[in-house]
Amino acid sequence: MTVHSDKEQRIQRDDPNISTKAAADVISGQACKKAADVITDVAAVSKKDTAVERQTDSQIQVLHQSDMEERVTALLDAFICGFQRTTTLFFGRIVSNPTDMPHFNDWLGYSMTYNRVPFGNGNALHTHNSVEIFVALDGDFEIGYASGPCKDDFADSEHADVSDHVPKEESDAGQEGFRQDTASLQSLHSSCHGAVLQPFDMVACPAGVYHYYMNVDKSQEDRQILTILPGRPAVHWAPQVVGNARSKGANCDNKGALITKDKPYHAPDLPERVFAENEMDPYVRKFGSYTDKRVTTPEGCDSDDPVDYVVHLADPEDLNNKWIKVGYLELRAGKPDIFVANSSAAPGWDLLVIVLRGRAAVRGVSEKVTCFSESLGKLEMMKLPSNGEKFEFSCKSCKSGSMNGGDSADEMATTLLVVKSS
Repeated sequence: MTVHSDKEQRIQRDDPNISTKAAADVISGQACKKAADVITDVAAVSKKDTAVERQTDSQIQVLHQSDMEERVTALLDAFICGFQRTTTLFFGRIVSNPTDMPHFNDWLGYSMTYNRVPFGNGNALHTHNSVEIFVALDGDFEIGYASGPCKDDFADSEHADVSDHVPKEESDAGQEGFRQDTASLQSLHSSCHGAVLQPFDMVACPAGVYHYYMNVDKSQEDRQILTILPGRPAVHWAPQVVGNARSKGANCDNKGALITKDKPYHAPDLPERVFAENEMDPYVRKFGSYTDKRVTTPEGCDSDDPVDYVVHLADPEDLNNKWIKVGYLELRAGKPDIFVANSSAAPGWDLLVIVLRGRAAVRGVSEKVTCFSESLGKLEMMKLPSNGEKFEFSCKSCKSGSMNGGDSADEMATTLLVVKSS
């Protein structure tokens, strides 16, 4: 990750020929004999950090592909064939896995991951205590949601026998007593309703709805999907998932949280919602219908924001007025846009910019960051400092990724995904 501090920027402003590393050396009292690039890459956030804390507001944080660490994360459904994937954690925590550390130390009010998924794989039916946002990054993904109730009273009981939810043919241990009125995991998934996301499409799956995603891309190759989970994460796995995973050796509670020696995780009780067929459609945002326009942001924020926010989540009962917005911005050659996070006129929010397609050139515009310049490639990201500094994002001439994940000759646009939160 590349991290730039305000103090380094001031030193560079006095001597524009000095690099970020040289500025850091001056701060520490060490002389730097050689001035190099303005930017220096540093290691990702130390894995020794054990708390999600806000870094200093003056830091500019950039994450390149070479810094991203994919993990085979210990999640309940990983015990079951057909649910394999890797996870790259950027913010927050992976639900029920509190020991995995994110690339960014900042807590922006949500957890965010990339998931690389083999064809035909995904995650198993589960639900959260908040809305979960999915963005298909480079291929087609099916978002399935349960066609009937998944949960029964056992999930809230500490003494119920979850093995009752595993038919004998699905159990390595050959448990008896499977209740015939409870569907197997395979039949449960096959009975789900579904909506397909194409690249850059997104869906905001409501809290309490049991859902899954699956790579259904025609290429039959690994594809990636982005997930955003606002608030402190909690998960309930469908009873059939819990029973099947336990039959494969998973040590978990009745809600599917893996039991470990470190930092035990306990999910709160979550009411279930059941959607009829096509009832998820209003929560889907198709990138193909996106239009570049100026929109009005929440009260107190900049009214000339260039981003088309297609998802805006807020709790009207939240006394702290927390919200999150996710949207697109298309950068055209010769038409840069200015971003600023947490301006003096609208304090209290954060801004994350992700390149979905093409390349973006970034340079500092306001006085303290005039020496800053960066280049972001596909799926790379920048967390803007929350001190009101302004940055110009422009389309950088390149071959932008096509809608099916390959390359095209179109060099006229760069597509950004912007996440704004309070």
